[in-house]
Amino acid sequence: MALLPFIFLAVAAIVLIEVPRMRRKHLKKELWSFSVLLALGTSLCAAKALGAHLRSPLAYITYVFKPMGELLQKMMS
Repeated sequence: MALLPFIFLAVAAIVLIEVPRMRRKHLKKELWSFSVLLALGTSLCAAKALGAHLRSPLAYITYVFKPMGELLQKMMS
């Protein structure tokens, strides 16, 4: 809980540095992807700071690719 102000302070600093430059250069797509990834990273970091149990990204990758691997294995045998 004590880490949350530091997380949001770091995010605010990143936004104050990066967003004006992107807006000046009219980088709309980059600004959109920057915003989405920053929001995702901030929410994951805040959840971890609050003590939430987060699964490994490998679990999600396995969930997505396991059916494809099984299908290929059936096709090969």
